[in-house]
Amino acid sequence: MFLDLDRFKLVNDTLSRFGGDEFTLLLPEIRTRDDVVVIAEKILDRLNEPFVIDGHELFVSASIGIAMYPEAGDSGESLVQNADIAMYHVKSRGKNGYQFFSEEMNHQFSTRLNLERELRNGLIQGEFEVYYQPQVSLEDGAITGVGALVRWRHNVRGMIEPAEFFTAG
Repeated sequence: MFLDLDRFKLVNDTLSRFGGDEFTLLLPEIRTRDDVVVIAEKILDRLNEPFVIDGHELFVSASIGIAMYPEAGDSGESLVQNADIAMYHVKSRGKNGYQFFSEEMNHQFSTRLNLERELRNGLIQGEFEVYYQPQVSLEDGAITGVGALVRWRHNVRGMIEPAEFFTAG
């Protein structure tokens, strides 16, 4: 399991701490997904209760990614990496939950990394264009402002809509 405490930066900032919000859990005696679910749900239930530190009531939740041997990896390194990918899927859908790793996630993660690399290269190569669109008053037709729209003219894929590249983060 790869466990990340959601919004823990707020707790760290309150206590003058730096970092330290990610944990790995190795469960060598667990054999079934059902057993893992029981543990993940116990962790989430326990974290749903407030913590009182120095008179301050703090609320923490967790995002837990789960990778089981051997279907999600055959080495410690691959299991941690895949559990981390599964954890980011939990975060992307709202946090405070758990998710088992699947190969589809690996494909999505790889696609996202490729897009991020292409974005960086596109910025360096000047592939982004700004278009200005007037804002017009419906009452009298006067121009009241201007909106700036960014477009990405990819050197291979052509024009890419912002909805595609703004979802990369």
